[in-house]
Amino acid sequence: MRATSERWLGLAAVLYIGAGVIGCGGGKPPCAPACAGKSCGDDGCSGSCGTCTSGLTCNASGKCVAACSPSCSGKACGDNGCGGTCGTCPSGQACNNIGQCGHPPICQGTAGSPTIGKGCGCNADCDPSEVCGDERTFGFPGGECLRICDSMTPCPTGFDCKELTPGDPATQGCLKRCSASAECRPGYVCSYSYTFSATYCIGQCSSSAQCPAVGYCDPYYGTCAHMPRPGPGDIGAPCTKDADCMSDFCFAAGLPGGYCTAFCSLLEHGCPALSSCEVRWGPSGDLGLCLHLCSSDADCRSGYRCIASSVHPQVRVCD
Repeated sequence: MRATSERWLGLAAVLYIGAGVIGCGGGKPPCAPACAGKSCGDDGCSGSCGTCTSGLTCNASGKCVAACSPSCSGKACGDNGCGGTCGTCPSGQACNNIGQCGHPPICQGTAGSPTIGKGCGCNADCDPSEVCGDERTFGFPGGECLRICDSMTPCPTGFDCKELTPGDPATQGCLKRCSASAECRPGYVCSYSYTFSATYCIGQCSSSAQCPAVGYCDPYYGTCAHMPRPGPGDIGAPCTKDADCMSDFCFAAGLPGGYCTAFCSLLEHGCPALSSCEVRWGPSGDLGLCLHLCSSDADCRSGYRCIASSVHPQVRVCD
């Protein structure tokens, strides 16, 4: 992991040679500036190869580039987007893909082939054609053996080969089909995909018990990790963009002032405090959206009423 460049600014070892005469040489040879391929920065002779115009900064290669603002909000470690880091992890821990420190993956032992869709702690727990999306690094509840696929290596029965990033064939992977969450592992919900017009088992923890390696389920994301809070808006708060919400999810279409929400399981809930899983996401499946709980209209924002949920009639929410 790269250390921050700032950490090393000002640290240098300077070798001073006196001006004494060695033989007939008459002292040190003249310094030749080294500016080939550089437009700014130190020339190696206590001079400069040039300066950058307003709005640009000189990088380590001596090139003028647009000034970079480090992006470390909610991160304790990892790349800051400007060639530095957001911090380093304590000994024995590693930085995961969301910029949080945690213990490195621990193998669980193979569950027996075929392992596709089963829990895992490291790649060795999965069949050779698969990789482990482990809980500590990726936040998948209990980890999941993921299989890459294409026209030459199709998925087994019960799975569909889909581009996980639509339009990018390099991201094709096998997704498990389902009609109800009972067909999925604990911590996974039968979720409708508008992209694929079908339902698949997708990781969505509802309790910390479903995150055995990390021991924490973030209710705003359904992920086994402490996720960042981009904005101050709790469930039901007004918003115009995702970054306004603690869940990074603003549902603005057709709702007065927008509505901060989060994904959840209609069967197991798992929403943050003072909210409940009460709206189905899509025409089928068990993935839902969290709504703010209430006992009367006075508990709701202007433009919303406290009504009985269409999913759980005994629950009242601001809608």
